[in-house]
Amino acid sequence: MEMAAAAFFRPGAAERKKPASMEEKESLLNSKEKDCSERRPVNSREKPKEEIKLTAKKEFIKVPEDKKKIKEKKKTRNARKKKKKSKYIAEAVASIVEAKLKISDVNCAVHLCSLFHQRYADFAPSLLQVWKKHFEARKEEKTPNITKLRTDLRFIAELTIVGIFTDKEGLSLIYEQLKNIINADRESHTHVSVVISFCQHCGDDIAGLVPRRVKSAAEKFNLSFPPSEIISPEKQQPFQNLLKEYFTSLTKHLKRDHRELQNTERQNRHILHSKGELSEDRHKQYEEFAMSHQKLLANSQSLADLLDENMPDLPQDKPTPEEHGPGIDIFTPSKPGEYDLEGGIWEDEDARNFYENLIDLKAFVPAILFKDNGKKLSE
Repeated sequence: MEMAAAAFFRPGAAERKKPASMEEKESLLNSKEKDCSERRPVNSREKPKEEIKLTAKKEFIKVPEDKKKIKEKKKTRNARKKKKKSKYIAEAVASIVEAKLKISDVNCAVHLCSLFHQRYADFAPSLLQVWKKHFEARKEEKTPNITKLRTDLRFIAELTIVGIFTDKEGLSLIYEQLKNIINADRESHTHVSVVISFCQHCGDDIAGLVPRRVKSAAEKFNLSFPPSEIISPEKQQPFQNLLKEYFTSLTKHLKRDHRELQNTERQNRHILHSKGELSEDRHKQYEEFAMSHQKLLANSQSLADLLDENMPDLPQDKPTPEEHGPGIDIFTPSKPGEYDLEGGIWEDEDARNFYENLIDLKAFVPAILFKDNGKKLSE
């Protein structure tokens, strides 16, 4: 025990256990940490920082592709987009042209076409081409749809007025269709309602028309209506000439039917006076012809007002005495010697002698009959 205590209390041992200052402690710790780091083996999973940075860069770097391949991809992508858009526009245009619209639906359809035109630059040319094909196919129809034709003309006129079609495109298409209608309808005039509808709705802008009743109202109230300036007067003049030519042919048709109607009425009067009645077929034909004539007359008056043209004179025939056949008119007795054989009331000389020269019945009746009559009278 004494030896252990003596070793413990040796001055050299105490100095080794207790450092002299804080600086010595820090230097001692640093030296120990350095020795441990040098002795520690490198883990295979851990990599140096520089190598980690290089690998990260290598992961995000892409190999540059060929420029031609990039251009080809862009072209195919754009072609697909154009193909989808063109297919969509084609379907929309076909639906618009083939739609069975009414006159009241035209304004809404024009607004829809305006929205398409603002979004797609290819819409207006596609619509124009489809309209042309549609009209070409319509030429082969034996019985065209008048309602569809009336609506289509106004539709194209409105598209031209709002500017979706240019003046050259729209006006040429309208003029061509009107010309085809008028050339094919110069005799029958079955499409006169189409022309009247066109003049009513688009005549002021396309042809510069001012109806006569509007002019008369303006003169009556001292007003003036400014003309439409959408289309120049030079472009409106061909439409005016075309419509006036159609009205001239319409008036000729009206005069011809009026003369035929007058002849039919004259013949019917003659048959009534001679036979006392008309057959059912003849009466039915007359009523149908009279109704068609009245309809043609009303259409002619409407078109004359729209074009500011005068209606033709349609004189009414008065029945003459010759239509009543042979006989004496007891309501208008004539003076002796007023009628002669030519144009008189007698068909020939025998008829005149029969009525003017009375026969003496005593020359033909037996005398015994007179005696019996005398006895009966005396009794």
